Amino acid sequence: MILRVLITAGALLFTGAAMAKPPSLGTLVADTTFTTASGQSLSIRDLRGQVVVLTYWMRDCGACDVQVAMLDYYYRQRRNLGLQILAIPAEDLTDFQLREAFKGKGVHPLSRIRGPFEPLDRLPTTYVIDRNGQVRAAESGLLGVERLNKLLVPLLRQPQP
Repeated sequence: MILRVLITAGALLFTGAAMAKPPSLGTLVADTTFTTASGQSLSIRDLRGQVVVLTYWMRDCGACDVQVAMLDYYYRQRRNLGLQILAIPAEDLTDFQLREAFKGKGVHPLSRIRGPFEPLDRLPTTYVIDRNGQVRAAESGLLGVERLNKLLVPLLRQPQP
């Protein structure tokens, strides 16, 4: 599995899909755009006023499965507070495969992303973006509920702009 993650990360770099440097904390990511697995185009501007969690995952990554399940549960508990959870594969998957992988989940799969985001040193990689489009966290590895609460609760308590 580690070899697969390294090969996938290398392929992303080689193909130019991840040419930009990942955003640092405090960076405003106003120009980031997404395409969902359903073909809908979104931008960070479209999501302004919501707290956005963007997570990179892979199908054969146990920690990624746990992270997605936890984020799905977290979303269902707090969606009325302006929370949006997006997942982007760190592997080449079709839109159909993405829709199937996330069927019945509150986590929305993305087929494409244009912006400075990329997986960090390991998967899952999770970015938290505040209501104004500013990166508030960039972490790799499984995030537990306590860490999610520490990152998200203060942001969800802030009024929407």
